[in-house]
Amino acid sequence: MPRRSRGGGSSHADGVGDHGGRRRVTLQLEGETLRLALSGGSLRDNERRLTEMINQLQQLRDQLLVQQRLQMVSA
Repeated sequence: MPRRSRGGGSSHADGVGDHGGRRRVTLQLEGETLRLALSGGSLRDNERRLTEMINQLQQLRDQLLVQQRLQMVSA
């Protein structure tokens, strides 16, 4: 379940940062996508979908780490 801050603005304490509102909306949409993807279907199908989603998230994480390193080098 995505973290939601109690206040209206973004907060560094909840790990959201400057673009907190957009990130919360994205997480909510992704959570809904996950629920829809896992509704119905067999356990094997759900496991396969989860594995695909996990792999995509790992690839995204790797891309973000590379971008972060490049920004640190160019700063």
